[in-house]
Amino acid sequence: MISDSSPSHHPPPPPDDDEHRRTMAPIRHLHHLSIFLLLLSAVFWVWAFINNLRYDYVDGGVISFATVMLSSTYVLCVIDHGGNGRGFLLDQYHIDNDTSTVSATDSVEPSEDATERTGLRHEPNALEAIQGSSQCKRRALFILPISSSLLVTLNYALGSVLTEHLWGKVYCAAFTGLWFILALLQFVLTRRVFRVVDSAEMPTRRRDDEAVEQDDASGMEGSNEGAGTIT
Repeated sequence: MISDSSPSHHPPPPPDDDEHRRTMAPIRHLHHLSIFLLLLSAVFWVWAFINNLRYDYVDGGVISFATVMLSSTYVLCVIDHGGNGRGFLLDQYHIDNDTSTVSATDSVEPSEDATERTGLRHEPNALEAIQGSSQCKRRALFILPISSSLLVTLNYALGSVLTEHLWGKVYCAAFTGLWFILALLQFVLTRRVFRVVDSAEMPTRRRDDEAVEQDDASGMEGSNEGAGTIT
């Protein structure tokens, strides 16, 4: 049997691919939760709208579920586009078979064979999207979704108190607990997302601080040399 000792042309999987997936996990979970809440609130909004047409009372779900739809849409826009129209939905990779390297690009999409060989998959590049958003957008990303879910929780809590039917009380009480849990889940996931963003930004901040210190040191040296020349 003759063994082939020639080097393989297939590049090995990137060693940090698993770490990248773990880092992106909270952002992906928030992305999926926002899609779920958008669809769920849309269904309940239609139901509340029909109730307003059929009965002679105002269903507050028309307002509360609308806020959930808007806030979920905002979260998806920030994650997918950074809130500024730039497309950050997918990580795209260019496979260089000659040098056996993998480099991130924004224009080349890998073939299925290359994706299979390297273990890379398309994933939301939300880390860059959130990093590229302003502090105001980050605060809105944290406050709006949680507030809208709490508004739905309050609406169901009021319904459980005001309704006179036992079935209505049980239904409203159950969904009060459900939406409160969803609000807590949003809070936990958003906190984790911002921890990921802060951790990713820490090296950049450190480099910026070092550059400022070097500039200050260079300025001090220049001032000292100028003072020595004058004397």
